[in-house]
Amino acid sequence: MREKTGQCDEVVSRSMDEFAEFVGPLRAKLYAPYVAEWATCEAGPYERLGLVVFQREKLTDFQRSWQGAMAGGEVSDNPDFGFGNGFALSGTLGLELLGLHELRCTPVGPGEEVGHTLPAEAEGCTYVQKPGHHH
Repeated sequence: MREKTGQCDEVVSRSMDEFAEFVGPLRAKLYAPYVAEWATCEAGPYERLGLVVFQREKLTDFQRSWQGAMAGGEVSDNPDFGFGNGFALSGTLGLELLGLHELRCTPVGPGEEVGHTLPAEAEGCTYVQKPGHHH
């Protein structure tokens, strides 16, 4: 973050209780079992940007869990973090500038533009950078 943006100077390690407060109870239930550690910093429009490191060996389980939550109607959309290689940021503004991807566990709709795509760990999920897409 600091290297790409010149921001995020003061990184503050946070507890998992604080993570639940930060993302809310539903998102905490879906994310927390797979998070190794997390911290916050100030960057761009975010007073508290969440910096999340996933337990790499549990990324497949996380994605399958999210697919199950979507199928069961618990959530209606893909995860709302920007994903890198085993880590994620809570903000979605400027993903392209940081080289981050959306994690997508839904099929591409007819006529929907999908740019740079990488396979995700779970079948049916991909990491996507949409062309010209800004949140």
